[in-house]
Amino acid sequence: MILKYILSRLKLDAFMGKVVAYAMQYNAKHNPKLFDYIDKQVTSWLSIQQLNDIPNKGSNIKINGRIQIIYPKGLRLGNNIHIGNNCYFFARGGLAIGDNTHISSNVSIYTANHRYEGNALPYDSQYVDKSVTIGRNVWIGMNVNIIPGVTIGDGSVIAMGATISKEVPPMSVVAGPGHRIIKNRDRNRYKILDTDNLWSGSNGRLLLEKDTREFYSTAKALGENLFFVLGTGRSGSTTISDVLSKHENIICKHEPKLELVKISTDYAHGIIDYEQAKNAIHQLYCDTKCYPNVIYGESDQKLSNLVDVIHEVLPQAKFVWLIRNPIDTINSMLSRGWFSNNELFTGIGIDPALDPLYRDIFSQYRIQADLAGLMPSEEWREMSAFDRNCWYWNYWNSNIEQQLNLLPDNQIMFLKLEEFGQSIDKLLQFLGTDNRSNIEVEVSNRAFDNYRLKTINEWTPEMKDSFVKICGTNYEKWYQTQLNQINH
Repeated sequence: MILKYILSRLKLDAFMGKVVAYAMQYNAKHNPKLFDYIDKQVTSWLSIQQLNDIPNKGSNIKINGRIQIIYPKGLRLGNNIHIGNNCYFFARGGLAIGDNTHISSNVSIYTANHRYEGNALPYDSQYVDKSVTIGRNVWIGMNVNIIPGVTIGDGSVIAMGATISKEVPPMSVVAGPGHRIIKNRDRNRYKILDTDNLWSGSNGRLLLEKDTREFYSTAKALGENLFFVLGTGRSGSTTISDVLSKHENIICKHEPKLELVKISTDYAHGIIDYEQAKNAIHQLYCDTKCYPNVIYGESDQKLSNLVDVIHEVLPQAKFVWLIRNPIDTINSMLSRGWFSNNELFTGIGIDPALDPLYRDIFSQYRIQADLAGLMPSEEWREMSAFDRNCWYWNYWNSNIEQQLNLLPDNQIMFLKLEEFGQSIDKLLQFLGTDNRSNIEVEVSNRAFDNYRLKTINEWTPEMKDSFVKICGTNYEKWYQTQLNQINH
């Protein structure tokens, strides 16, 4: 395993690969202590890299060995979590693990399954996503399997070899190989230990006060130090998060929560109602303690139709409406295949700006006007990709405006991407800090050369007419511009 990993990182040609492999095997055989040392160093390095890939995590997290995390943006970890060797987490559908939970070796957790009732046999390219929630103070033994959609309650113990296929009530002790609740923990004793913060590390020894002093909190505990950046995507959401995160007192993460992709679209399509959306937002931001005690924000287009829900759950949070002029936004979206017929009919995306791991998730859950009840399916499907992107820019920004109009003025800020550089001081003051901290504005996530954006001069007369018809009114309102420039 270690030899294959090192060789893959070296990226040698076939001949040199064989030479180096032979030399490494020879040394591993004759110098086992040296090989063990290298193996431990690589394992430690891998653990650090894997933790760095998880955007939603608390403090005092330990990975004890080699594990595999697929879709790390779908994983949320609380404080004082220990994960054993050879675990496999498929976190696409959303996996939350609460404080002080210890997971032993060889544990597999799945949060999505292939869609077997789709367009191919035995299954097609899309997934059925179902989140898994593991509560606080849970102990999961070796060789446990957890299937999508399961909730394991606080204080539960899962004995080795069990397969968890249904909800586990809090304080339950579950034995394998089936799913049998064989007893319950002493609730009174549990409450006393938890109230007194008597939690252990992986070795069972009590944590010291200094270990718990830096524990992260829920998003709700941040109060007015919590903010969200709203937009359409392709509107500077990466740039604003990169720039703000250079400030010594601010952390702003770009699209850190994979579950939001599905939640937002399911809410827009009426698959979930307001109460279900509120419960989902509460779980994301109030159940897992993975938020540092700083000015913390998230920049994510998928937040933009959930403002009313977020405001009810997190009433002190602030919102920044980041808008980019529709000409550049639509060109950028169009060049990345957004709302193309291929994406619309197959759910398979081509956006080169996205990590291939996440590309198809955004495509599968791209909002559709007909599914949202905003126009007949025939009309939506007959539209060109250009027209659909025009519709999206206009609809999504209108949605943001309508929701923000219902919030207090001191919790909202309107920001044009084109004026970001001149507005940085105003933005920092809005977020609660006057210290610029020598941060400068630099554009992130630019277009790829082989996906060159069209200029408005390359638009056909039909495209210009569609643009004026769909986006014209709001373009004039938000940008105080005249549309006569479009046709010249």
